[in-house]
Amino acid sequence: AEWKKRNATPEKFAENVKKDSAAPELERVEGMQAFLTCSGWDEECQSAVSSIVGATCFYEIEAISQWFVSSGVLKNKPVNATAHMSGIEEALGPCCDGKLSDACCVSLSSMIAQYGRVGWRAGCLCEKQAVERMFGDDSEEFVKQIAEVVKKLGCDQMEGSAKQRSDEGWPDDLSVWPQC
Repeated sequence: AEWKKRNATPEKFAENVKKDSAAPELERVEGMQAFLTCSGWDEECQSAVSSIVGATCFYEIEAISQWFVSSGVLKNKPVNATAHMSGIEEALGPCCDGKLSDACCVSLSSMIAQYGRVGWRAGCLCEKQAVERMFGDDSEEFVKQIAEVVKKLGCDQMEGSAKQRSDEGWPDDLSVWPQC
C-alpha cells in the first residue's frame, strides 16, 4: 500500500516526543528505529538517523525536546526555535554544557553529505519526500531552523563549508543541502 502523507508539523513532532518520553529509554529508541523504516529514507539514511537519534545525539535531543514541551513554547505557533536559544542552551547544561557534544556534532554531517557503498552523495536532508514525511509540509523552514540552532550550539557540520568539503574529501560537484 502506498504511504499516505500525514499532516505533520513541528508541533506534532514535539508532542510525539512528549508522549514517547514517558516510555523507558530503550523503548523510545526502538520505537524511533521502527518508525524510520516507514520514513522513506533509504537504508543508509535510516542507519545514519538511527545512530543520531539513538546514540550520538540522544541526550541532546531528549534535553531539547523535553524543554520545548515543558516550557510551553509549542503553544505559540509558528514556533521560532532560534528565538529561544537561551532556554535551549540551559536545557543542554546538565548533559553538554549548553552545546552539542563533539560526537553529536560530527554525526550530523551525514545529513548533508555522506559516503556510502556507491561513493559520495547528497545527505539525508536532500531526500525531500522523506524529510516531508518526517517534518510535514513546512519541512524546509523547520530544517533551516534546526540547522541554525545547531550552528548556534557550536556545531558547523550542517553548513557544507569549503573547509568541511576539503577536510572530508567531498567531490567538487557534490550538491549538498540546502542546494540539493
